[in-house]
Amino acid sequence: MEAVLDLTRRYSYIEYISDIFKEIRCEFLEGFIKLFPSPIAVHARASGNIYSEMKYFLKKQKSNCEVFHSPFEVHFRNGSGEITHNLQPDVLVVCDPEKIQEWCEGTPDLVVEVLSPSTAARDWKDKYDIYEKFGVREYWIVDPYSKTITVFILKDGKFSDAILYEKGKIPVFIFENKCKIDLDYVFNR
Repeated sequence: MEAVLDLTRRYSYIEYISDIFKEIRCEFLEGFIKLFPSPIAVHARASGNIYSEMKYFLKKQKSNCEVFHSPFEVHFRNGSGEITHNLQPDVLVVCDPEKIQEWCEGTPDLVVEVLSPSTAARDWKDKYDIYEKFGVREYWIVDPYSKTITVFILKDGKFSDAILYEKGKIPVFIFENKCKIDLDYVFNR
């Protein structure tokens, strides 16, 4: 008998890593399974361009930081050590090599989520809350349709007011503004 996926019920992390979810693009948020589609061209272009710019910068700097792109899992744990969230950000930067195993075990330093019509609300609300709660130092929300990037910086455990970029170069705050990502490059071929 084939297992049926019920998106309204809570699953344990053990159930999440079972065979039923192996072939499905999904994330684990406090026991709930959230499906997401494969990215379309504007999404893949934006995330790929951001990834390549950060990769080039880090290679030039000979940094301990490392940049990854989806599908690469990030495990967030509660105080009891249970995995409560298993997310796959579009792009992430991790500056603590101890966190990199087969996945990222703990909080990345920077997370980039590129909006898709089916995931935009989750990126703006659910993931914003998770990334803030677990201490992501910098969170970017990329809108490939309006060609804007909104940046949040963690200060005293809370994300700052949104900084909206519509043109020019975007400073990467975790790199002390030494890396700047050209907004035109992000959205162009």
